[in-house]
Amino acid sequence: MHIFPAIGITILMTTTPAQTQPTLTPLEPVIKEITFVNAQFANAIALLARTSGVTIELDESVTPDIRRHRVADMRLRDVKFEELIEELTTPKGLSYTVVDAKTIRIFKKKR
Repeated sequence: MHIFPAIGITILMTTTPAQTQPTLTPLEPVIKEITFVNAQFANAIALLARTSGVTIELDESVTPDIRRHRVADMRLRDVKFEELIEELTTPKGLSYTVVDAKTIRIFKKKR
């Protein structure tokens, strides 16, 4: 007769709720009017940050050349904050992520 020891293993699996991206809540969700004429990207972003009350961080992947590059001249009225961020970042190959309710981080898209 052979005796084989029995080993019992219990694996407990826990599930964590999916991480959701924070919701951005700018002071001015709709910008009444904003104008950029011959503005450097970094200056346009700084103006948008002051206007909206949102902290806009530029990741290190946003090079000094990109920061100095001019944005297209534009005058916009009643534009949503997120739409304006897209308008400024997309042509430069940039994107952004919401860090918290009052902060976004702009970064260079990976190809």
